[in-house]
Amino acid sequence: MITLSAPTVSCWRLCQIETQGCTATAAEDFHLRCQALLEEVKERLERANEEAKRKADQKRREATFVPGDWALVHQNFFESERLLFKWKAKLSHIWYGPFEIDKKVGEVSYKLMFIAGVKKYSVVHISYMKAYPVSPKDPPPRVLLPRFEKAEWEVDRVVDMQGKERTLEYHVVWKGYSETEATWEPPENLKNVKDAIKAFKELRRIR
Repeated sequence: MITLSAPTVSCWRLCQIETQGCTATAAEDFHLRCQALLEEVKERLERANEEAKRKADQKRREATFVPGDWALVHQNFFESERLLFKWKAKLSHIWYGPFEIDKKVGEVSYKLMFIAGVKKYSVVHISYMKAYPVSPKDPPPRVLLPRFEKAEWEVDRVVDMQGKERTLEYHVVWKGYSETEATWEPPENLKNVKDAIKAFKELRRIR
């Protein structure tokens, strides 16, 4: 909400200073002009606040979800929670998911079906959520969800590497995905795919 600032309110003090030594008529006229100015500022602030509230209400209405919908969650919600690739949408570095909507909680929050291992409480305020459109022709990417705990990402092959030691990353192609969707992963994400890394290094030596 927008409020009157200290400089605006101090206009009354300015009126007192400006009218010192003036005739009663001139002083009254100046006070009236100050009052009119403050009333105008107040009306503009009220209109601005009403417009801001209208837009916020409209945004909340447009961002409503129902159980079964899918949504991305902003990284600010997770704070220090570390999310690996299999939990991260490829759409953006600041949005994670998609996660399925379980149910609505209160007026502006939703319970999501978080991935096994995410310690964050699964009730998310709508301000951290963004709709993820899903259709039969465009199903959501495979994400490890609580109801699918056995689901896993499988490495097809490693095609490149970059960095050294702490900055080392491997360019991984995942089974069921094209090479254009390959992602850079640190070694700790690939502890169970040593054979794929070994095959890549051997192929690289041959070349």
